[in-house]
Amino acid sequence: MSYFILFLALMLLLCQSSAKVCDCPDYFRCACATNGLTYRNTCVMSCAGATYYHGGTCSDPNNYIDC
Repeated sequence: MSYFILFLALMLLLCQSSAKVCDCPDYFRCACATNGLTYRNTCVMSCAGATYYHGGTCSDPNNYIDC
């Protein structure tokens, strides 16, 4: 029984340490990533592990708000 509890504690610790926590602001300033996806801002993009390509949506570089 104690091994099971130890195993659960270890799994919980591993899951928490590998999870990426991002505290991104809620504002919209659309940004297109090199993966072709539009993110609501560069913080969210970075948190997703994507690389910045240009500002605006991927389909319309002049659109910074409607993403």
